[in-house]
Amino acid sequence: MLQPGQSLDGYRVIRLIGSGGFGAVWLCQSEALGDFRALKFIAAIDPGRIEKEFDALCRYRTAAGQLRSPSIMPIEHVNRSSNGLFYIMPLADGYGAVDPMDPAWRPMTLAAIIEGRRGEPAWFTSEEIKGCISPILQALQLLSDAGLVHRDVKPENILFLNGTPCLGDISLLGEDSCNITRRGTPGFSAPSWFVESGGQPDMFGVATTLYSLLTGNPPDKMGRAAFRWPPQGEGSLSAPEKQEWQRIHRIIRRAVDERPAERFGTFDAVANAMHGNTDPGSPGRPAGSHRRLLLAGLACFVLIGVVVAALRHSSDTRKPLVAPPFHCSTVRSQQSRRSHRQATGRLQSDGLIGRSLL
Repeated sequence: MLQPGQSLDGYRVIRLIGSGGFGAVWLCQSEALGDFRALKFIAAIDPGRIEKEFDALCRYRTAAGQLRSPSIMPIEHVNRSSNGLFYIMPLADGYGAVDPMDPAWRPMTLAAIIEGRRGEPAWFTSEEIKGCISPILQALQLLSDAGLVHRDVKPENILFLNGTPCLGDISLLGEDSCNITRRGTPGFSAPSWFVESGGQPDMFGVATTLYSLLTGNPPDKMGRAAFRWPPQGEGSLSAPEKQEWQRIHRIIRRAVDERPAERFGTFDAVANAMHGNTDPGSPGRPAGSHRRLLLAGLACFVLIGVVVAALRHSSDTRKPLVAPPFHCSTVRSQQSRRSHRQATGRLQSDGLIGRSLL
């Protein structure tokens, strides 16, 4: 265990500022330059744990160095000793006090921001939510492209560096593979049914994180109508914001859908849906296409109806005329008239008509 005042590779340990199941984070100060840094220390209690952490660090540091994204926490220094493993990172933005030496100073995490907003008159706007989650989606896409999985995406592991959301704590980072194991924080870690059906663990983690950012609720409230709105209530949102809330909920549902074929395939696809570039109901489909398809379908239906009606009308006009009913007396009358005309014609030919008979 570290002690305040202890020196590690030129960094003086000051005080504990965070802890978890896989180590502790200390405020430290460069003895050469005087600037503050964060130092994570993993005690050598479990040699296997140390090796896994060291392997994850090496993979992550290589990827972060190549990607150079402001949304991926850089690792500046790594070393290990008989006491354990430690690494140095930039110090996150803080709250509670300006000076990190002040005991009231705490690192700024998304979890702290969510908690601090509960007592405010208004929750985050939809634009603020998009601006916060978009850099994390970008970071996860970069890690995924590098063949890595973070496996512990949650509000507590999203820090802010110079105002930019940044994905931190890579303790559980590993290679993305077919036999990836379930790890992480309950509620935010992907359940077995999701992983076993081919789901990307970080997709579940970022979806549950987005839900917490949207509503202020823990992930176990997802899908329940009573927990769709921010702590200030549904009435705190304008009509356009309500529509945007519902749209983001559809994105969350799509990301964790039980049907693998219906899920987003990439984090970029989620980002596009968040910014309205694709329909959240169908990843990859251009925004508004669902409505356009409905309108097109309705137009086709109306057109088919018109065509069918026209064909029926045309068929009616071409029907053969049916003679009206008549009686035998009518037939006999017609026959008598024909006989009279024939007889008159013979008399005329014989000269018997048209001549006076004296």
